[in-house]
Amino acid sequence: MDSLIRELTKFQFTAMEASVYLMLVKHGEMNGSKIAKILNVPRTSVYSALDSLYQKGAVHVLPGDTKLYMAQNPHKLLKRLKDEYVSSADTLIEEISKFEVLDEHEEYWNFNGYDNFVRRVKELLLSAKTEIYMNTNCELTDFKDELTQLGKKGVRTIVFTFLRSDLDGLPLEVYYNPKISQKPGVKDNRYKRMMLVVDYKHALIASAKNSRDFLGTFSDNRLLVDIVSEHIHHDIYLMKLEKSLGRDFYNDEMKIGTLQEKEFSRRVNLSEDCPEDKK
Repeated sequence: MDSLIRELTKFQFTAMEASVYLMLVKHGEMNGSKIAKILNVPRTSVYSALDSLYQKGAVHVLPGDTKLYMAQNPHKLLKRLKDEYVSSADTLIEEISKFEVLDEHEEYWNFNGYDNFVRRVKELLLSAKTEIYMNTNCELTDFKDELTQLGKKGVRTIVFTFLRSDLDGLPLEVYYNPKISQKPGVKDNRYKRMMLVVDYKHALIASAKNSRDFLGTFSDNRLLVDIVSEHIHHDIYLMKLEKSLGRDFYNDEMKIGTLQEKEFSRRVNLSEDCPEDKK
């Protein structure tokens, strides 16, 4: 019952109105006093709810000496409410589209949490028209439906990953780096990340220290789009170059002794001098 009440409140019912309406649906014709007794609430609250429900067309008042109420057929009521909401939404979309909206594409928008991460990635994927670049060790099966749709639309999806997963059947160009995938900090999925570029116009970056604790940002900012795109391309170029020449280019001779190099090594190798990794 609680879940039904919560759903009805999304259609501008108060919790009391929803409870009263559901009582009438369940028990049939009733007066306010009987409803109040079953719900164990004041009669004034029930009669106030009944009056509001009557104004909304959700209940009928039966003729007679005793004032009895009957719920409108729930299928008819919910269809009417649905039609009204869809019509209102369509009108708003049409009218708001006429506004001269300020261009906010250069802004950075933050999000946190796994659900928000998944929702943002799905929204960006489905907006794609031409091509997608992705660098991630997240499970792409979470986005299987969206990636399948993109394949049907003819969108090219390029993925650089160091996570071995079942991607069979998905319309992807996958560049898998087995060298990184065998590092301790990668094998145990301790760190998750997603770098995503859509149509070379939109970018998203996100990371997590466990599979659920995501924090990220997305933007149409030109510089961010360029930086993320270049990073993904360079990862693929380097992997292909090493494969072609048969040698590892990321070695002590190539390193320049920066904090980034040390932190990257610590993360992927789970170095013993990191107290955080011992927790």
